[in-house]
Amino acid sequence: MTAGELLIENIRLNKMIHGHLYAIRGKRVKPNTKGAHSYCYYFGDYVILKNISEIDVDKQGVHLEEVFEEQKEFLNKLKNEQNVNTPELLCCYKGKHHFYKIEERAKGSVLSVHYASTARAIAFNTTVLDNNNTDVEIANESEIKPSEMQQIGYAMYRYNVAMQKQLKEADQRLFNKFVRDFKVLTLNHVYIDDGRSENFLFDKTAGFSFVDLEVGTAKYSLSDLDITRDIFSAFADFKSYLHYMTYQQQKTILQNHEVIMCKVLEALKQNHFNLTKEQWQYYEKLAKNSKEQIAKIPKEFKK
Repeated sequence: MTAGELLIENIRLNKMIHGHLYAIRGKRVKPNTKGAHSYCYYFGDYVILKNISEIDVDKQGVHLEEVFEEQKEFLNKLKNEQNVNTPELLCCYKGKHHFYKIEERAKGSVLSVHYASTARAIAFNTTVLDNNNTDVEIANESEIKPSEMQQIGYAMYRYNVAMQKQLKEADQRLFNKFVRDFKVLTLNHVYIDDGRSENFLFDKTAGFSFVDLEVGTAKYSLSDLDITRDIFSAFADFKSYLHYMTYQQQKTILQNHEVIMCKVLEALKQNHFNLTKEQWQYYEKLAKNSKEQIAKIPKEFKK
């Protein structure tokens, strides 16, 4: 792309961003998804993140801009120099009570679903709630009622099985790169919220991507054992809604999960993770425990 073409593209993108910000601030669009701290709005190849809790932008805005620019420089450098699959950070804007971050949209779909709000949106083909809704409505969104369990369980089963099919068929090299990227990010003190599978996306061509990263916030030792634990945790949400599924659905999910975790285990070996013999045995057992878990499914599900 020439300098002139780049300038035209930047002007086009700037106009597009301001148009979407205007719609968001005018409460004319709903977020596509949300996490613990931010709403996420999709527009084409880009996303806008908006903090959920209102802040005093006059007091905090400059600091937030500085943090964003530091993270942008660091993560984009890591992406370009070490070929790590993270979305490119683009720019940020200050509103009256909210701070907006614009970044490239990662390719693919989330590994699995963590938040009840996401599960409900998928199950009932709706949007997630935002600060236009009442506190009571938002509180109810995070609680799954007995009357909703069957429909949400079936929706999560369909989503998980479709994603597991992609992962089972994926080239082992994509898993190898995921493990390699995970280690590169961790060793560079980038915090990965591995407890939520929605922070990892998978595309059958692009492979795994990491979102919602924080720089300089690693909270623990950076040993291969710790990283192995966190990598296994990234796939844990495949089991989050098992108790809403039938026996056969649970069995299918667990059997698929074993196949996928064996590919993760192989990726750890391909990346020469330094684990003791006992540690390898522990994670091999953890990866290959579908029969044990199926046997533990409560009897009422087998009817």
